[in-house]
Amino acid sequence: MKWLQSSGIKFCEVKTGIFYFSLNDTAISELESNTKGTVIFTATPVTKLSKSAKATIGKRPVFDFVVKDGSGKVITNYGKGTIQRGIKYTASKSEKRGSLLIVKIVDGKVQWIDKSSYNNGWVIWSGNSNSVYGVGYKLPDSDFSDIANHWAMNDIDYVTSRGLIIGTSESTFSPNNAITHADFLMALGKLYGVKVSDYKKSSFTDIKDTDPAMPYIEWAVKSGIVQGIGSKQFSPNRNITREQMAVIMMNYTKVIKYTLPVSRQAITFTDDANISGGAKDAVYAIHQTGVISSKSNNLFGPQDNITRAEASAILHRFIELVINERTTRGWVQINEKWYYFYPDGKLATNTTIDGYIVGEDGARKQ
Repeated sequence: MKWLQSSGIKFCEVKTGIFYFSLNDTAISELESNTKGTVIFTATPVTKLSKSAKATIGKRPVFDFVVKDGSGKVITNYGKGTIQRGIKYTASKSEKRGSLLIVKIVDGKVQWIDKSSYNNGWVIWSGNSNSVYGVGYKLPDSDFSDIANHWAMNDIDYVTSRGLIIGTSESTFSPNNAITHADFLMALGKLYGVKVSDYKKSSFTDIKDTDPAMPYIEWAVKSGIVQGIGSKQFSPNRNITREQMAVIMMNYTKVIKYTLPVSRQAITFTDDANISGGAKDAVYAIHQTGVISSKSNNLFGPQDNITRAEASAILHRFIELVINERTTRGWVQINEKWYYFYPDGKLATNTTIDGYIVGEDGARKQ
């Protein structure tokens, strides 16, 4: 650990063919200060499960994750550092990728880890506690008829399985409709874990106290994520533009005290002059994380509305980014197309990667 700390390494990954641990530099420093001898990372397969755990996990993998130092002391405190973990899993053809989650088993009881994700053959999550973790499967409450073969189907399955965004009816999600402030702030508030009972009265004349979105909008306004439109009005059903989404996500990172990484090569949008002055920093910062992507011809489209499908993808990408920022590299789907990003954030163009031809625009040719 001393060598890792002194080398200035940003992260350390302990990886096998079936599981991995990944520590950021803060966690490495914490381990160096508070451990003795060799740090040992283990993940032992678990075969005996409670009925509820077995029903949730089925035949998917489950491990008892433990970190110890050379004295046998179990490590649970990483200070302000974080430890990411992953379980290798190949999803079956019938499984929805977005519905695969990590479950934590405590005293035989199942706890869903909503901030987990299936990414390139691994189910990943961030958590410092030692425990039994396995791969679970949770379908959305509704089976939507209008998302089959949609480019964002996996992202929509992801947010609906976790109850972040609900459908527009029992059978439709309306992926190409614009998302409203009310719907997205509800999703963001659920992700944050807003305690609804803390917000009983609306501050706005156009939002009733009984509106399901009211507590989440109140939380977002009081947290500095968004503002009303004046005269004690919020206009909850107004659509969210792309530059507004960038500002919302930027402000949310401040609420959760998350420092945005730079995962994409810096560019200047050809429509830079159309980006509002107050949104420009957020647009470029969020774009460089890969959470919100540019449009074709190097455009950002700041005044274009964000669709419900795009909002689903943004939430999915953001959660994965927070778990492990390296998820923004390699092959990444942006709307209908696939692109490859090198470790330095540069977009691959005019080349062949993994047997795929990549065109001048960076899009993979099928």
